[in-house]
Amino acid sequence: MTAQGLIDLTLGDVINLAPGESVNADDYAYCLSRLNLLIASLNAQVLPIHQITKRVGLLTDGSYGYLMGPGMTWNFARPMKIKTAVSSYALHNEPVRIVTAEEFAAIAADRSATSYWVKALTYNNGYPTGLVYVWPTPNVLTPGLSSLEMDVYDELATLATLATAIVLPPGYERMLANMLGPEVASTFGKPITEAMMALATDAKSSVFGLNQAIHGHPAGPQAAPPAQQ
Repeated sequence: MTAQGLIDLTLGDVINLAPGESVNADDYAYCLSRLNLLIASLNAQVLPIHQITKRVGLLTDGSYGYLMGPGMTWNFARPMKIKTAVSSYALHNEPVRIVTAEEFAAIAADRSATSYWVKALTYNNGYPTGLVYVWPTPNVLTPGLSSLEMDVYDELATLATLATAIVLPPGYERMLANMLGPEVASTFGKPITEAMMALATDAKSSVFGLNQAIHGHPAGPQAAPPAQQ
């Protein structure tokens, strides 16, 4: 879905814009600005909206810990959580288990193990940088040949244009559409009804539950895996 698609969902299903009622470029620009303000407000209230993004981190020979964040080893935004991962070496992919720090400590007790493909990882999403530990330690003969390909949950930030693509987990599209309704209804000459406000209120209260479903448990500090020998 694009940002415009989400706005269209709001206009059609929430404020009930009738077929044939015009939406011009200025209307869309206003809706996009209100949508960005809504996302920023939720993030400020520690109720982030998640999107699913693909990330690729290069694995290096003998290194089992990788920092991610601006200017770090993996130079991209720190994700909230890693959803799935595969280890790629010489165009061959193997699935990677994503485990807790405690499970990883048991799995990775033997730090002498090496492999072309990673079999398990654990992720600490500390701020401002995230940290990924992998096992076995990568055995990379040729730099750039081995990578970790991940689907991650990122915090949704500003939508630059109407054409900006967003991939949201189940439930988030409808939630955002319901919350955007009261923000833009008056622009189209529509009343802000009690039913519309109820939808928006219910949508906001569902953000916490949707985020908990993604994380699986309340976020908390993770124990560090054993130090490299």
